Amino acid sequence: MSFQNPVFIPGPTNIPERLRKACDMPTIDHRSPLFGQILHPAREGVRKVLKSESAEVFIFPSTGTGGWETALSNTLSPGDTVLAARNGMFSHRWIDMCQRHGLTVEIVETPWGQGLPAQRYAEILSADKQHRIKAVLATHNETATGVRSDIAAVRRALDDADHPALLFVDGVSSIASMDFRFDEWGIDCAVTGSQKGFMLPPGLAIVGFSDKAMKATQTAKLPRTFFDVQDMAKGYANNAYPYTPAVGLLNGLNEACRMLLDEGLENVFARHHRIATGVRAAVRAWGLELCAASPEVYSDTVSAIRTPRGGQRNRHRQPRRADLRRCLRHRAWRGCWQGVPHRPPRQPDRCDDPLRSRLRRDVHEGPRARHHARLRRRGGAGVLPRQPRSRPQGGRVMKDIALSIPTYDDMLAAHARIAPHIHRTPVLTSSFLNELTGAQLFFKCENFQKAGAFKVRGASNAVFGLTDAEAARGVCTHSSGNHALSLSYAAGRRGIPCNVVMPRSAPQAKKDAVRGYGGIITECEPSTSSREAVFAEVQAATGGDFVHPYNDPRVIAGQGTCSRELMEQTDGLDMVVAPIGGGGMISGTCLTLSTLAPECEVIAAEPEQADDAYRSFKAGHIIADDAPETVADGLKVPLKDLTWHFVSTHVSDILTASEDEIVEAMKLIWKRMKIVMEPSSAVPLATILKNRDRFAGKRVGLIITGGNVDLDRLPWAKGA
Repeated sequence: MSFQNPVFIPGPTNIPERLRKACDMPTIDHRSPLFGQILHPAREGVRKVLKSESAEVFIFPSTGTGGWETALSNTLSPGDTVLAARNGMFSHRWIDMCQRHGLTVEIVETPWGQGLPAQRYAEILSADKQHRIKAVLATHNETATGVRSDIAAVRRALDDADHPALLFVDGVSSIASMDFRFDEWGIDCAVTGSQKGFMLPPGLAIVGFSDKAMKATQTAKLPRTFFDVQDMAKGYANNAYPYTPAVGLLNGLNEACRMLLDEGLENVFARHHRIATGVRAAVRAWGLELCAASPEVYSDTVSAIRTPRGGQRNRHRQPRRADLRRCLRHRAWRGCWQGVPHRPPRQPDRCDDPLRSRLRRDVHEGPRARHHARLRRRGGAGVLPRQPRSRPQGGRVMKDIALSIPTYDDMLAAHARIAPHIHRTPVLTSSFLNELTGAQLFFKCENFQKAGAFKVRGASNAVFGLTDAEAARGVCTHSSGNHALSLSYAAGRRGIPCNVVMPRSAPQAKKDAVRGYGGIITECEPSTSSREAVFAEVQAATGGDFVHPYNDPRVIAGQGTCSRELMEQTDGLDMVVAPIGGGGMISGTCLTLSTLAPECEVIAAEPEQADDAYRSFKAGHIIADDAPETVADGLKVPLKDLTWHFVSTHVSDILTASEDEIVEAMKLIWKRMKIVMEPSSAVPLATILKNRDRFAGKRVGLIITGGNVDLDRLPWAKGA
């Protein structure tokens, strides 16, 4: 999911990024054979999800309600009798639709919270010797009450009575999320929509017809035009629709079926059951009561919780405690209970990732909104606005800032792309530092990384993601050191030129490393304005592809691979603390953890003498210092629009440390852990030592971002 406003309601559900992209496609000729390559695989995928060998699948531009109307109007005639139980809001609405269509409904009133009365169905069907009842309606999963009914028992009632009535099943909130067996249960019409188990926007009514139901369409007399399955079948035979189809949604449906089938339907169902079990355990622990009357009717996609009598129902819409927010993140269902969805918004996306399967939670929902900057974003965080721009024949340019926000999928692709060119760095611990801070600290040692810093991840992703034509022009950037040498390293690996603008004050060790990797350095004054002005000249002269040190989606996706490894190596954390300057590492950390482990807080650490990110966070907008002075030379640059998006949306807090505190933390790590690190990497530990109560008892990951330090100018050495 790409920074949508997460919703925590029974449906529509949030949309996985993979499906959002599938729906966002160019216009095609929907009368051409190309459309058939979308339509027919989508229908076949739905058939497999229904667990059917022969169901005729029809997909209308509509919703589940349109699916109900499709089932009724294509198989029944005015005056026909149908049997239905009213045990919830959606069964009630289906009954209402039948009555509006001139059908006679024999209603079995059933307490809300109970499943379908299969035994009562059996009695009524056995007594119907004249076979007046033409169809039996069954809501598989009653969303309003969180009740699942036994459809197999309803089929047995029909078979035991030797009754020819059609069996219609509403599977809107069950199909693709809970076990559904079209063929085995003898279903004649199954109805669902695109917006729940299939994880798409509302807009598609999906209906499966049995051979028996298709025969009934030949004699049905209810009026129908838009929902005529015979017209639709004729269109399908010609790779077309009888009217304009929702091509993007159909393409999304095709991809959704692939995702579900790739994960395996039984794995999908088991995952929903595990999540549902956890939700129900939480409800019991809070002393609340489910609407579902007994465990055998518990739904695995939504729970309905009774509001305590005399309580204020609306206060449950905004959970106040952090544990409640993390566990449920729900909103209220109108009425006497609260609807709690079990479906994680990115449901089966990336399920080949074993860690993701274990830690799967909500997506792109930051831990806690503590400041006005985050509160203002509650309305949603969409893609950055695209600004009109022109691109010269060369690569990206300085003003080319209208960049799309990277996604978790981009991070996964980056990890696969850069794996041959980076180290999987170790995670170290120190019992001494654990005792000193009162926390369990896990140090992700990017100082052992290729080129000596984490930035090789983002740089390698950018370089190895270029086409051959783009790569031939080379790359260029501006950097105080680590990004410069990382980009030079990656460019050297690919055999392309790399031009770098570096401040005169950059550590000599980093300049030497850049040249050692084949980078070409142009020096500038140690200020942001000078750096960008000189770079503009270099970029114009070389035409190389501009790889920004941090405000680049390719770079952020690459940096996000670090926290993915950290979570795999530590088996889960309560917090991750990383340094912040321009925000590339912290943005990558947010990108990954907001999907992989959203319960894990992301905290940024910054020098007091270069605290523009801290002040931006408090103010709710970017505040940029032009030339701050700090021993943490890698953290002097300001936030940009793309990194600010991540910081303002996902970071829980920004903590600062003084120059002395940074140097002391650096010395402590050198002394106790016997590893070389640069001052910027010491800022996270410095902030933890300064705020011990905040971290006591927590499992905390710290990212040591680099080890490229000038040994002749250590900050505690005389004359440094």
